Amino acid sequence: MKKNVFLQIAMIIFTSLLSMSSFAESKQSTMQFPDSSYTYAKLQPSYAQCIQKSDSVTFKLNDCITEEFDYHQKRVHRYFENIINLPDSVSKDKLMNEIADWWVNTKKYCTSEILDEQSCNLNRIANLADKIQND
Repeated sequence: MKKNVFLQIAMIIFTSLLSMSSFAESKQSTMQFPDSSYTYAKLQPSYAQCIQKSDSVTFKLNDCITEEFDYHQKRVHRYFENIINLPDSVSKDKLMNEIADWWVNTKKYCTSEILDEQSCNLNRIANLADKIQND
């Protein structure tokens, strides 16, 4: 029972951190990123197809980003749940700290024009999903 309550609390905290990154204050789009995880990620082929079909219409681009983001967010939640269920250990604590730092840095650097910010958040969550899938 305790583990289930802990998992629910952890998921609420994790989701809160995730949502906070989308409401970060605007900064200049010329900001330099610490690494390529802000600007590049392995995304689904369907995302590229969606972008191509959007004809560069903002609301259609936004829909593509949102759909892909939701896919990777579900992956992160699934992998995060697996991490939470691991026995307590130094390596688990280290991974949890890395994930928390990941979101703090996402909030810090993914701030600019709306589509750029969404794209940055998408890249970050896709890369996080890949990272924690492999840990």
